[in-house]
Amino acid sequence: METPTKPFALALVLASFPVAGCEAASNAANGAGAFVEKTAQKIGESTEDAAITVAVKGAIFKADEKLAGKVSVGTFKRAVSLSGTVQTAEEKTRAEQIATGVKGVEKVINALDIVPVK
Repeated sequence: METPTKPFALALVLASFPVAGCEAASNAANGAGAFVEKTAQKIGESTEDAAITVAVKGAIFKADEKLAGKVSVGTFKRAVSLSGTVQTAEEKTRAEQIATGVKGVEKVINALDIVPVK
């Protein structure tokens, strides 16, 4: 006569597979959820940075069209970078002041070069 514990043990082992599978699926879903959340945050930051860049370019253009043609603007995590070549220290300072006054800007990195006209 076969002992009843063998079929019971086999049934117990087989019954545990769906539970383990559910736990693995749950962990995967949690990981995917965290990934999606982080990606959405990066997209949000990127969109915000793009809006700041446009606002700074627009503010410089509105204040001085000629200066706007000399200044390139980039933004990363609300830090605005100004680059290009201007003719005077006053132009360099003015571009920085304009950028600093734009909503959302937390920091301005002024890398403008001053090259006087000869």
